Amino acid sequence: MTENNDDTRKKISEKFERMLPQIWERARRNNEASKTEYMKQLHTKLLDDSRNQFPTSVFNTYLKGLSIVDISSDESIVFGTNSNLKKERLESEYLSLLKTSLKNITHVNYEISFVVNDFDIPDSLEGKSTDELYELAFGKEELARQKELKRNRLIQPDYDESLLNIVECVLCACDDVPNVSLSIPLKSKNVRIVSVTIKGARCSKCGESYYSMQDIDAIHKIEQLLEELYPHNRSDCQ
Repeated sequence: MTENNDDTRKKISEKFERMLPQIWERARRNNEASKTEYMKQLHTKLLDDSRNQFPTSVFNTYLKGLSIVDISSDESIVFGTNSNLKKERLESEYLSLLKTSLKNITHVNYEISFVVNDFDIPDSLEGKSTDELYELAFGKEELARQKELKRNRLIQPDYDESLLNIVECVLCACDDVPNVSLSIPLKSKNVRIVSVTIKGARCSKCGESYYSMQDIDAIHKIEQLLEELYPHNRSDCQ
C-alpha cells in the first residue's frame, strides 16, 4: 500500500514538473495582460486629469502624445514621447505636475522618467512620398479633403508663409482658423511684464488658440529671464 502511495506521489510530482513551465508561462501572460490593461486605463485617466491641469497649448504639444512605455512594481513609470525637445521640456517644466496627477489617480508617488520613442519605418514604406504615406494612413478621401483645405487656405487674405496657416481646428474641425496676434499671459511672479504678444492662430468657431513649439520655448525663456532681471519686482515681495 505504501509503495502504491509512493508511486502515485511520484507520478503526480513528475506530472507537475512537466506542467510547471506551462503554468509559469500562463501566469506570465495573465500578468502581462493585466499590466497592459492597467497601463491603458491609467493613460486614459492621466490624459483626462492633465487636460484640466495644463494650458491647452501645453497639453496638445507635450502631453497629448505621451505614452506609457512601462510601469514597475517598484513604483516607477516610464513615459515615451516623440522628440528630445519634448523630453527635455517635460523633465524640466512639467515633471512635478505629472507626479501630482499620477498621485491623485493612483495614490502612489511614482518615480517618473522619459524616453524618446524609436519608430522604425518598415522597408515597404521607404521611398514613399508624404501624400502616399498619408493615403496609406487615412485613405484617399481624407487625402483629397486635406488637399482641398490646403488649397483654400492658400487664397485666404491672412495667409503668410512665415506664419502657422492652420487649415483645420483639431477640436471642432472648423476650417476658419486665421493667423492672429495672441496675448499670452506669463507664468511669472514678476509684476512689470505680465504678458507677451505673438503671432499665432485662433479658431473662429471654438476659440482654440494655436502657436508653435518655438514660441512656447521662447515664452519659457522669457519667464526665466524676467525672474533673473527683476528679482525684487515679484508679486510675493509686495
